[in-house]
Amino acid sequence: MRGALPRLVPLALLPLLLHPAGALANEICEVDVSPLLSANASHAVRAAAAASLSEAFAKTGFASVVGHGVRTSTIETLRASAVQFFASDAKHAYDKGLGYGHGGYVRNAEAGAQLLGDFSRPHDLVESMTLGNLLAAESVGGACGTELSGPTVATGGGGDFGGGLMGGGGGSGSGSGGVRLQELAGAAGLSGSCDGGGAEETGGGGDKGAASGDRPAWAAFQSGDGVPHLLRAPATAFVAEASGLGDAIAAALELSLGVETGEIDAVASRQSSGVRLALYPPLERRAQPGQMRYGAHVDSGMVTVLSIDPANPHGLQVDTSSVGTSGADDERVWVDVPHVKGALVLNVGALLSRWTGGRWRASVHRVLLGDQTKPRLSIVTGALGARPDGPPFASFTSCRQGGSADLPPVRAAEFLSERVTLHRPEYRNERGLATPEEIEEESQRIRTLQK
Repeated sequence: MRGALPRLVPLALLPLLLHPAGALANEICEVDVSPLLSANASHAVRAAAAASLSEAFAKTGFASVVGHGVRTSTIETLRASAVQFFASDAKHAYDKGLGYGHGGYVRNAEAGAQLLGDFSRPHDLVESMTLGNLLAAESVGGACGTELSGPTVATGGGGDFGGGLMGGGGGSGSGSGGVRLQELAGAAGLSGSCDGGGAEETGGGGDKGAASGDRPAWAAFQSGDGVPHLLRAPATAFVAEASGLGDAIAAALELSLGVETGEIDAVASRQSSGVRLALYPPLERRAQPGQMRYGAHVDSGMVTVLSIDPANPHGLQVDTSSVGTSGADDERVWVDVPHVKGALVLNVGALLSRWTGGRWRASVHRVLLGDQTKPRLSIVTGALGARPDGPPFASFTSCRQGGSADLPPVRAAEFLSERVTLHRPEYRNERGLATPEEIEEESQRIRTLQK
């Protein structure tokens, strides 16, 4: 219509108009972390690698890392075993019937968007198997007496995706203030507790649902019981080889942000001990409106480590806008996370971002439907996991000046247990949220929780 005013375009959407879809994938930096894992690298070389990783985390919260010490054959063996596991009806023996947050196998029992306080979307189209305390638990039997046979893989050698909760089960492998593996194994799940109250909320929105003994908790999520024989050896090998990444992250904190070693080891374990296998199966029917493989969310813990499926790599996207956890969908700028051959994807979780005063960014990300005719299998572990017995902690001393110093201290076990429950599609009913006002109030609380 002649004389009509031009329609205004939100500034956050301008990059999408200037660049074709996927052209911003190079926003995700590729970093060689091998100097951070080498005792022979010079201080200057290590500092340069630390600066590159820190810059990537400050820019987008994501990095594709090479030189990580995990052998390709180790990843391929675990991937093949996981495909075999998900294809077998025996997987249902590992379903505890309690939904997400209790470990084991679940199907269509996650709602990632709820981590941003969005209760409007259907459940995510994913099934997963969570394996906790692989380096601590001794048993190899399956749930309900069921075992699946599979390849045997040595755990020695060099060296999509979820809530970033998989790093806290093991002890610190190096550095001062380390904790013995057996001690953390008991604290993080084998005993079913997390330092006197891992299932407690961090405040507000009191539990209106199940009794405390029935609520999901970080401890239960980390539990090492019921690991299928088929998956134990290859998953343990993967975790053992990936454990060096905890030292790499710690080195980056020390060299780039000036964090003291003792301060890191007081609140974090450098050795991961769990794996989450997430299968996005081919869709048999059309997805519901607003439904995704995994809804937009921010990971919860320290650093998530992801191996993207090379056979179906597309779908993971990160929001590079500045709107944060409270932004509207039309304000976000979505960038594809590329598949880099031989690389693992690292991304910062809400807890570590908080403890760095926001210097390392915990970015909103999602998994689109992608190729709906092919399966997609993500292998996830963690690096520099939060200690389940750690004290209330606000931020690293060197990160307080000019950072998010006004955020109160949080106890990792309570913070992460709260966020485990948020994944559950049943969360709204379990909390008795019936009216739009109650839902909005809870949404606001959730968005504040993860800042």
